Amino acid sequence: MPNLAVVQKIENGKINIFFSDYLIQSDNLNNAVMAYDKVEKQFVNDPLSQGITDKKRYLFYEPDNPLFLEFFGEFMPGYVQTLNNLGTPAEPSRYIGISKDVGKDEYRRYAEQLPIPPLEEVLKGDQV
Repeated sequence: MPNLAVVQKIENGKINIFFSDYLIQSDNLNNAVMAYDKVEKQFVNDPLSQGITDKKRYLFYEPDNPLFLEFFGEFMPGYVQTLNNLGTPAEPSRYIGISKDVGKDEYRRYAEQLPIPPLEEVLKGDQV
């Protein structure tokens, strides 16, 4: 499992975290967060919610990290739209990375789930 989050900086009371993960082609439909339509040559966000299950027509992608949707869920529609706008082809894996400013409470919640330093250490400036 890759390092899902890295603290980048603290500015104006916000902590900037860079989240990254890989979406890997998979036959596991239950974990699919994205699919590629081989006929239309377009990516589809959240294929199961749209009833998409045809493994012959679609390539399905699941995240490498089980916490993926918590951090990337809100960004997936825009990510998929960007891939389609650029005419991006299907590949065995897709990288996704976003930078997000979070407050102290949100950071503490992430620090409970991810291998990032405790808030107190970050605020000392030791880790940024």
